[in-house]
Amino acid sequence: MVEARGVLDMPPRRSRDAPETFKGDYTTIRDFIMDYEQLCRKHNIDDDADKVSLIRRYCSRSVREVIEGMLYFTNPDWDNFKRELLRKYNDDLNDLKFSLRDLRELVALSKQDAISNIDEFRNYERNFIRVGGWLLGKGKINEQQSNYYFWKGLPKTLRNQLERKLYELYPTDIDVTVPFKKERIIAAAEVLFPRNRFDMDDSDDEEDLGFLKKRTRSRKPRLFAGYNDDDDSESDTLIEESDDEDRWRSHHKTKKNKTKDTIASAYPQQLDNKKQEESEEDRP
Repeated sequence: MVEARGVLDMPPRRSRDAPETFKGDYTTIRDFIMDYEQLCRKHNIDDDADKVSLIRRYCSRSVREVIEGMLYFTNPDWDNFKRELLRKYNDDLNDLKFSLRDLRELVALSKQDAISNIDEFRNYERNFIRVGGWLLGKGKINEQQSNYYFWKGLPKTLRNQLERKLYELYPTDIDVTVPFKKERIIAAAEVLFPRNRFDMDDSDDEEDLGFLKKRTRSRKPRLFAGYNDDDDSESDTLIEESDDEDRWRSHHKTKKNKTKDTIASAYPQQLDNKKQEESEEDRP
């Protein structure tokens, strides 16, 4: 049996099931109203008076004061109230999120970045969709323009590699008079940068390189004179001896500094007097 719900069951503000509090930001108003309407349906809130009244619960104080002064709050009409609330909080700015200029700037910057693996390619793909996909969805650009800018946003070296791969994948269906389709470019990139490539993971190489650099720094230059593969044990012994010597010198230096600091702290006045006497002797 489905439990009946109503006005009294609407969740308190800031509770787990409540919509995120609307504070007047135009970028969140659409999601806020959508979440609120879904909550009303869940709790069987159909009456316009209840809808326009309860929405205040999930708004900041300044927004509540605006709502309470609206015509369709006093004379409840949910559809007109919603339309007016969207207008007052600049919902139309959401339709101006990106422009063609933004897309061109993205393309100009992206083609300067190197793309050498599938993760970097997909990162570019996400960035492009965020701007170019939004413009395409809003009818600001057409499909051919979207394909063109997607291609131009890739580094030139990668474009050359992808074009060769496109000819391999679609040998009888390439038309160079129109931009390559995004779907085909993406498919070519997936083939060009396979996950299971034997040298795909560079982390091991970097770790090995770091180890070699560290090992090289630890050796004295003289150890490499006349070195061959049969001298491993001798070289390791020399390295250990060198390390022991370095540790002894470091310990001796630290001990000497500590002794000096101890003397200075124990006889500060005497040291100050000595420095003053030496200074007077140096005067002409």
